[in-house]
Amino acid sequence: MYIVNCHRCRIPFDAEIAAECDCLQPVRSYRCPSCSVCFCEAGQRYFDNFWRNASPATWERRRAARPRAMPADVNEPPETIQRPVVLFADDDPVGRLIARQVIGALGYGVIAASDGRQALDLARRYEPALIITDALMPLLDGREMSRVVKQERPATKIVVITSVYKDARYKHEALRSFHVDEYLQKPIKPEDLKKVVAKYLTR
Repeated sequence: MYIVNCHRCRIPFDAEIAAECDCLQPVRSYRCPSCSVCFCEAGQRYFDNFWRNASPATWERRRAARPRAMPADVNEPPETIQRPVVLFADDDPVGRLIARQVIGALGYGVIAASDGRQALDLARRYEPALIITDALMPLLDGREMSRVVKQERPATKIVVITSVYKDARYKHEALRSFHVDEYLQKPIKPEDLKKVVAKYLTR
């Protein structure tokens, strides 16, 4: 057993048997069986303390849950993909997979990119109506990619998500200098993703 106190309701629960969350995070956390809240939103200190003190069985569960191999990002050709199109850019393959499933289930076309340079190339080829991008990505920063896209296609809606640039000044910079439409902090849950898509797109 690995008993922890829920950061929200403070009721103790056994993390070894608790349900895993579905947040778009490289490492998932576990849901409190009393209030159904996971601890992704509890902050880095809680997260670090949880794993620092985790039981061997909990560590083994984490290793077993890690995908051995993720399916390749295969994007449907621009001429046949469902419109409007949503581009989701994140260097976490699990996050991309979940985003594809969530957005695709809403009836929209979905394309995915694993770095900022690929995201910019896909944005030019597919002309997506909405881009959801991580701020910090390999090859090209997600915010800089957003600035270039906005220069070329001002009507494209862009939402930046981040787990790094959390200070308010970064949000103001993204809105003012990179011209993004919204700036959100991770973790992003599937229901949050649905709300973002609904906010900026209509069927």
